[in-house]
Amino acid sequence: MEKAVTPPGELRVSRGRGLFKLLAILIITLNLRGAITSVGPLLQEIQAQFGLGGAAAGLLTSLPLFAFGLLSPYAATLARRLGMEMAIFVSLLLLVAGLGLRCIDGTAWLYLGTAFIGCGIAFNNVLLPALLRRDFAAQLTLVTALFTMVLVTCGGLGSGIAIPMAEWGGWRFSLAWWLIPALVAVLVWAPQLRARSRTVVPPQLRVRMWNQSLAWQVSLFMGCQSTAFYVMIAWFPSIMADLEGVSPARSGWILFIYQIFVLIAVMAVPWLIHRLPDQRWIGTGCAVLILTGYGGLLLATQYA
Repeated sequence: MEKAVTPPGELRVSRGRGLFKLLAILIITLNLRGAITSVGPLLQEIQAQFGLGGAAAGLLTSLPLFAFGLLSPYAATLARRLGMEMAIFVSLLLLVAGLGLRCIDGTAWLYLGTAFIGCGIAFNNVLLPALLRRDFAAQLTLVTALFTMVLVTCGGLGSGIAIPMAEWGGWRFSLAWWLIPALVAVLVWAPQLRARSRTVVPPQLRVRMWNQSLAWQVSLFMGCQSTAFYVMIAWFPSIMADLEGVSPARSGWILFIYQIFVLIAVMAVPWLIHRLPDQRWIGTGCAVLILTGYGGLLLATQYA
């Protein structure tokens, strides 16, 4: 016997419930970058603690990115089997488990916890924007702007406060305190499980794109620009450490400023898209800016 599909009209929420759900989504969004961006400024301390070489440290910072690439395509499958609300909840539990495991003494726990964090964030990276499109279609521009602002701002904040928190309680404390917003997100999201829409998955999660060349081109472009971004997040503090007079705390705040400019760019691009006839110029311009920035960092470290 087939399960009944919930009519689209029943997915609409009342204004009060809608505001609470939006707030819950934004609280979850608080946790989608800080747990990752806080590692870069602390990487030298972590390397010293566990005797990690450059390759091992690179693997540590890359694990979440591997999770993003490998697991994101399966977010739709998870949502179909569990329902959107439960899938988001399970992803949050993975994040909480990872944050806890990462703080246990031992290299294996550090890597395992980081992998769990990457898994939890990878699924919610896909599920939350899809949920916004499903339940807030009439206010999609506004809620997407809020989502992006919280996402990037908290990512930058994670970089900025990592060293001050470590100076207060050690690097483990600096990483472990992200458990607090994650647990708050679990508690706030739990009431949404009563509204499980098991068989209703947003259309954008049902599209098969494996045979579409444009999808592969866009994926390759997004993968390259994401790699450039996360390389900066992971290694910028270490690069700054090679410059005389730049403290780890200062490099963390410089990384925070960098992410504020990322936020400005993210908010400006939609405005540009509506005013330029060809979006390829935007992509090309962004690539040139990234290349120029990396060239400036290379020159700075060589001639400092």
